[in-house]
Amino acid sequence: MRNVSSVRWGEQRDATGPVAGGIPSLLSRIAYGDEDTARIAIDDLGDAICALGFVVGEATAPTVPFLLELAGSPHVACKAELLDLLRSICRTDQWQSAAAAARDRKHRAGYR
Repeated sequence: MRNVSSVRWGEQRDATGPVAGGIPSLLSRIAYGDEDTARIAIDDLGDAICALGFVVGEATAPTVPFLLELAGSPHVACKAELLDLLRSICRTDQWQSAAAAARDRKHRAGYR
């Protein structure tokens, strides 16, 4: 995954309130872990960026491009779970405001 380290994760909050510094390691476990590891990481990531299936935080928008990249990658095992998470994010009422706020950040979210 390109550019994960360019996002200032430590300056953002996830959907539950804490700093989103753990997101890069969850993305890595999804990308490079076995199926069970990836599935657990997707669940944990879902709790962080789309809590309860409908609450997003400021760290959600910069995470979405990485989820899309993972879902399109031929070696990732849990594509259906990734797509379910993306669907949950898109269905939230807060998604548009979270994505718009990310546009104003110094990093490039690329959430389009």
